[in-house]
Amino acid sequence: MYAPFMAVYFWAGRRFKKARLKYYGYGFVATGVTTCIGAKYFGLAIAGRYWTGAVAGEAAVSVALLVLTAGVVMIAIHYIAFVWIPAARHARSSEGKKTHKIPSMSIAGDKLWGPVDMKHWKTTPCVSGRLATEQDVREERATFYLSGDRSELKPILIPLPACAIHHEEKEKRATPVILIQAEETPKIKTVGFRYLGGGNGVCTLAELEILKEPDGRFK
Repeated sequence: MYAPFMAVYFWAGRRFKKARLKYYGYGFVATGVTTCIGAKYFGLAIAGRYWTGAVAGEAAVSVALLVLTAGVVMIAIHYIAFVWIPAARHARSSEGKKTHKIPSMSIAGDKLWGPVDMKHWKTTPCVSGRLATEQDVREERATFYLSGDRSELKPILIPLPACAIHHEEKEKRATPVILIQAEETPKIKTVGFRYLGGGNGVCTLAELEILKEPDGRFK
């Protein structure tokens, strides 16, 4: 009657250590089922090391059902502790690590852009309060536009056009520029600008020192 349990103990229980409790449960269930059938329908008796003599009849069936129940409990504990709880933890951690789809960026060429008229810099064409389109780039209101999935893209609410100093860390250079566009994704804030002498550029918001009015560096 104990052959199913012994087979699981010596094979699966030792081979699959992480799932040992589950396989022990399978062994208990198999032993309980075979013992119950043998005792109830074939009149077999159970002899064990923890009680004296043999147990037969209804008493044997009760012991078999107890063994079967213990097996079911072992299997349930295995799935709760090693499957369901880890899965729930992974799901909660994945919520905080949402994958963001970043749209592809198209940037305008320098040849489209002439010098900025600093006497009338406040009328410099720009895109404010909305996302730029390809048409905005063509008509010199924006230096870039993002295509693809734009569901997580939004404009940065800063007054435009605006005077700013672009700090380039690699070249240790500070350049006066006119900001004409500002957009952000969940991962980055990107700004488009015009150089005073002509041409355009794109940088992150962190690289900029935004001014209320042009200072002595705007010559």
